[in-house]
Amino acid sequence: MGYVPVERWEIAEVMLFVRREIEARTYWLTGHTILLGALVAFGLYAGWREAEAGAALFAAVLLPLGLGVLAMALIIVPHELIHGLAYRLVGAGRILYGADWRSLVFHASAPGFVVDYARMRLVALAPFVVLSLCLGMALSTLDGAWWWGAYGLTLAHTQGCLGDAAMLNAFARQDEPGAWVTYDDAAEPQFVFMRREGPANEKGATESQ
Repeated sequence: MGYVPVERWEIAEVMLFVRREIEARTYWLTGHTILLGALVAFGLYAGWREAEAGAALFAAVLLPLGLGVLAMALIIVPHELIHGLAYRLVGAGRILYGADWRSLVFHASAPGFVVDYARMRLVALAPFVVLSLCLGMALSTLDGAWWWGAYGLTLAHTQGCLGDAAMLNAFARQDEPGAWVTYDDAAEPQFVFMRREGPANEKGATESQ
């Protein structure tokens, strides 16, 4: 329908894709970096306040913080389930979940379902928004070791959303983001980017979406 394939990436190569996008960052990856830096700065300030109050840093701060970071292994499940729900909301019929254990890459996919930039914003941002709201509520109500555990999980989850930000970055850095789509290959563990070619095809391709 007027689209041609431009890039094809193995799921296991997603970190290479992320590194490539970091080199051509837009406001998506810049915003992610700023948010992560702000979280780190806030944690350093909170830790300094704990130390000033005489708390034992290892037992009161570092240990629960580390456990919270490790809890990222548990939050991966709801993260990917929310991706799957977002795919459903934009019209995908079949959702698959998978993992590449060698690369520690986990993913939800909708094989053969074409996603444009508008739909991808919902699919990519849904887990970050929903889980960040939940974690923010936890941080506002907890204290002590539980607060540091929730903070560590918030930090780890925000970092874990880097791949989602990179996917949005791949659209945003194009001259015409609306002329690009992506889909997950139904036969291979790959995702493919396609671009609409030529003004003659633009009307028909837009109607087909």
